[in-house]
Amino acid sequence: MKQHFNINIVFLRKYEILIASTLVIITVIILTYIFLIPNIYKATKMSNDQKSLRIRISSLKKKDNNLSSIDFTKYSNALPKVYKVLPLTKDYVSFFLRFDELQSNTGITLDSTTFQLGVISSESATINKTDSAYEIPVTMQVTGNYRQMQNFIEALTDLSGRLITLNNVDWRINGNTITAGYLGKSYYNPISRSVIAITAPVIIIDKNKEEILNNIIKKQIHAGTDEINTEDIKVGKKNIFN
Repeated sequence: MKQHFNINIVFLRKYEILIASTLVIITVIILTYIFLIPNIYKATKMSNDQKSLRIRISSLKKKDNNLSSIDFTKYSNALPKVYKVLPLTKDYVSFFLRFDELQSNTGITLDSTTFQLGVISSESATINKTDSAYEIPVTMQVTGNYRQMQNFIEALTDLSGRLITLNNVDWRINGNTITAGYLGKSYYNPISRSVIAITAPVIIIDKNKEEILNNIIKKQIHAGTDEINTEDIKVGKKNIFN
């Protein structure tokens, strides 16, 4: 037993430097893993966050410069006029108003009009979404002379009211009277209710978009300015007992 103990002491004395060095290395590795590596990870993450923040700040400055050059009064006043051409919802009431305007302004007679309603329209519109808006199929039976028909077709897309494009036309001519069946589409474009990120890019209004907007403004000079005076509307006696 004593001899075995002496052998161990001799072994330790012989390799004490190697054993001590090994223990130091193992201790350093353990401490590095426990303390140093997490700190390096945190420092790297902070550096990446700082770079990302700089990019966002640069983007916001660019966005601020773009917004500062926009005429907010012009665009805020133009927005109701744009919605008259391309509403946010299916807005079937605007169809009837538009049809009345077309008859009054062009002289044609709308014999019949049909467009999809309710759930059918919702499902159809969801399926038939274009790049920028949802579609609603519209059919119209119209009677008038040549000049009235020409004015009617031009008015459908002149941006003075709800936009209706034509896909198919069926003509029947009887003397100076033309009866036509039109198959077309109207559109609406819902806006997302979610809050747009502050870093989202500003929509660039190029020359073509600016020209369209100016045409809408010119065509609808009085749009959104007429108000109903409820004081002038007679609704009957205020006191039904007198």
